[in-house]
Amino acid sequence: MSDKQVRTKYTREFKLEVVRVRRLRQWQWQWQLRQR
Repeated sequence: MSDKQVRTKYTREFKLEVVRVRRLRQWQWQWQLRQR
């Protein structure tokens, strides 16, 4: 694999992780609101 391929693969995985964490935080926040 070339350096460019490695970089794009890493960037894609990183973006997916960011989206996943953001959704998780949103879900936790909504869940906390519901509990009150």
